Amino acid sequence: LLTCQREAFLAQINLAGTLQRSCSIHCVRDFGELLNKLRNLPTKPPKITLHSFSGSVEMLRQLLKLEVCLYYFKGDLSLCVFHCS
Repeated sequence: LLTCQREAFLAQINLAGTLQRSCSIHCVRDFGELLNKLRNLPTKPPKITLHSFSGSVEMLRQLLKLEVCLYYFKGDLSLCVFHCS
């Protein structure tokens, strides 16, 4: 199942980049892999929302270095930030 999810994610995120559409991502625990996938996209989506973000502060710093508009928030909306690089 996990392999199928990864393949579907890559297909959808690549399509969003190609069509220049925003996307929403829910990632659980595997932020390192997410960061690597986003870094290696040939064309990134213009806006990415990370909902229910539970990663570390350092991971957030790395994600903010991507050349996209990034929205991220915790489930209870106690942290809701918008950042465009």
